[in-house]
Amino acid sequence: MAALSEFHTPSLATVQTMLLMIQRRPTNKHVADTPFKWTMLADTVALAQCLGLNLDPSDWAVPSWEKRLRRRLAWAVCVQDRWLSLNFGRSSHIQECDWDVSPLRPDDFGDVPGCEGEGPLVCRHFLHLASLTEIVSKIQQNMFSIKATRALSKSLEATFEVARPLRIELAEWLQNRPDVGDQPSASLPECGLDGNGSLKLAYITAKIAVFKALLRPKSIEVPTQARTALRTGAMTIAREMHDFLAKLEAHHLEAFWHSYSRVNFTIASNFIVLLFALSPTLSEAEDALALLIQWRGLLRIKSRSCDLLNLSLLRLDAVFVAGLGKLIELTPAAAEAASNRSL
Repeated sequence: MAALSEFHTPSLATVQTMLLMIQRRPTNKHVADTPFKWTMLADTVALAQCLGLNLDPSDWAVPSWEKRLRRRLAWAVCVQDRWLSLNFGRSSHIQECDWDVSPLRPDDFGDVPGCEGEGPLVCRHFLHLASLTEIVSKIQQNMFSIKATRALSKSLEATFEVARPLRIELAEWLQNRPDVGDQPSASLPECGLDGNGSLKLAYITAKIAVFKALLRPKSIEVPTQARTALRTGAMTIAREMHDFLAKLEAHHLEAFWHSYSRVNFTIASNFIVLLFALSPTLSEAEDALALLIQWRGLLRIKSRSCDLLNLSLLRLDAVFVAGLGKLIELTPAAAEAASNRSL
């Protein structure tokens, strides 16, 4: 890798190069990212720290353009770290206590051509993504760290307490950003493409992460009322993801999608499979299985024109080909529903 030669004397351009390389999707559209991407991200975080990107440069005696560039790069590294951490199911490379860069502002894009203010789509997109990533960071730390996982998997009540403020933050985030909430948009932007689809996908993925914590196996035996509310909320999110994908058109699918979006779609597939596998009653199992089959069919249709979905479809096809009960443990109700459909 040519960038390695720059590691001895790195510059801001070196970090930019690494971020671009991390965005590159695998040559084989049917395979997931290898551990190489995770280690490459670790190198990028290390380079960022060597260059002081983990410090807020607002009071530094450097040109204004460099301050803005440093802040944008710092957040680009942080965003990539948090989402790949969520994708890989691993601990973040960045510790909150050692990353002291304040939230991005519209004036951080003042020197970017065509990005004066917060108007242009590309600037708003990154501002929205950075603020969403702050919430995702809290979700990972409070619900998916090793210690949090061990503690919360024993108590649904405790998990609900942790999840409540995070769900409120996610709802407020979307409410304050109607351009994301309206996705997929029916209108065609002036540029002809609409890249905010990946933002809406990221938002739904964050909600799925919260519910995955609430659905941990040890939390199944709960009062009926709480279980019903949890199940209803989870199915609502699963249907939201299905409807989101169904409405995506060419001007969404052909726009820019972050490299981790491939795995975000796969996370959605796994989530619907999980809902089916944990179904406590036959009617709930049949509903979840029907949604799973619809989701698989939708992936098959959409993937013909968008390789972003191939990984998600391949993973789901593998489960169906092997047999739903062969690869995953099903509840009696889920096993009966699968048997009724000869799956």
